[in-house]
Amino acid sequence: MPATTEVKELPVLTLTFAPTGFDRDMTKENWQLLEDVKGDIPEGISTLNLELIPFLNEGESSVNGEEMKNRSKDLKAHHGQKLAELLLRNQSQIPKEWRQFYLAFPGTVWRSPGGGRDVPGLGWVGGRWSLSFLWLGSDWRSVVRLVRFRES
Repeated sequence: MPATTEVKELPVLTLTFAPTGFDRDMTKENWQLLEDVKGDIPEGISTLNLELIPFLNEGESSVNGEEMKNRSKDLKAHHGQKLAELLLRNQSQIPKEWRQFYLAFPGTVWRSPGGGRDVPGLGWVGGRWSLSFLWLGSDWRSVVRLVRFRES
């Protein structure tokens, strides 16, 4: 079921790019890659229109990480670390209105050395966007948004 939490319309981001692999390969930090969505950034396309969408349904204040991950598939917003890193490399183009949210990318799942399952995310910290990893075992609240390709 689509999220129905009302939010004012946010600007759409358009990026031009050349796809690459991981900039931050967590295997070098003793993490294990468990899942990585295929075709996260479509081949042969050089421009993306992106939008943010909520994953909570009306009346919800949070859901667990597995539910957020499942909803990302239903919402066509199941993207991974490669898209997060593309945004990070082009952070000057990310709309200022997006800074109020943490952007989650549940299409890539890592197991940390401590055993937790984590997904990449971007947050506005110290005047710039920063890549970090959030535990799927935590509650996911309305401050988090998913990134989706906007259909034109």
